[in-house]
Amino acid sequence: MSTTITLDAKSEKRLEKLVAATGKSKDFYLKEILKEGLEDVEYSYLPDEPEEKKTPAKSVRAKSIKSAALKKPKFTEAEEDYIMDQARAAWKAGDRKKYRELGKLLPIPPSLADNFKRNFGLAVLVDGGFDLSEAVEEFGEEWLDE
Repeated sequence: MSTTITLDAKSEKRLEKLVAATGKSKDFYLKEILKEGLEDVEYSYLPDEPEEKKTPAKSVRAKSIKSAALKKPKFTEAEEDYIMDQARAAWKAGDRKKYRELGKLLPIPPSLADNFKRNFGLAVLVDGGFDLSEAVEEFGEEWLDE
C-alpha cells in the first residue's frame, strides 16, 4: 500500500540525517516509526471499549469513577522502585503495552492528575485505568465529580 505524507522541515532534516548516518532508506525508517508509534496513537485515540458498552447514566458513571479511583493497591517504596525498573526495561525493549500497564499501577501525582483532568477530562484518566488515589487523598472525593 502506498501513502504520501508531508513532513515539516525539521522532521525531514532529522530523517535525512538518520538515512545518511546509517545507509538505510527513508521508507525503512518511516515504517519503523509507524510500527513503533502506531500502538501509542491507538492507545491515545481509540477507546478501551466501544462507546455503546459504556454506561450512559451519570450517577452510575460517577460511582464507577469513585470505585475505580479508590480501589488501587498501595505499594511500598521498594515495590514502586521494582515496578519502575520493570517499566524502564519494557520501554527499552520496545514493549509499550507492558510499559503502560506497569505505569498504571503507580499513582499519578495529584498536580499532574488535576492538570490532565482540566485539560482532557476525568474520563480520560478513569477510562485509561490510571491510579488517582493520591489525587483523591489530596483533593477529596468531590474531585472525582465531573
